[in-house]
Amino acid sequence: MILLLASCLNGWAHTPRTRQVSGIIQAFDVDKHTFVVNDTEHGKLVKLAWTTDTKFFQHQQAVDSTGLKAGLKVYVDYHAPFFGRPYATKVAWGDDRQP
Repeated sequence: MILLLASCLNGWAHTPRTRQVSGIIQAFDVDKHTFVVNDTEHGKLVKLAWTTDTKFFQHQQAVDSTGLKAGLKVYVDYHAPFFGRPYATKVAWGDDRQP
């Protein structure tokens, strides 16, 4: 019984699938590595962080985060962990269609 319980202790604190949002960046904080996207499809605000593993694409070319700014239309893939704040894995902009 103890071995069975011990094997269950190794869990993940995030959901297994990536979520997507597209919309306009409403707020942007370089120091905190966060931005807020106004989800145009669902009409809600989504606050996201980015990490060193987040990938940024402008016109389908890899870039760094310096091109992000308020008012920019973006397509974002992100994860929403059970504990902690949601974080972006991919942010794309500069194209009329979703990459």
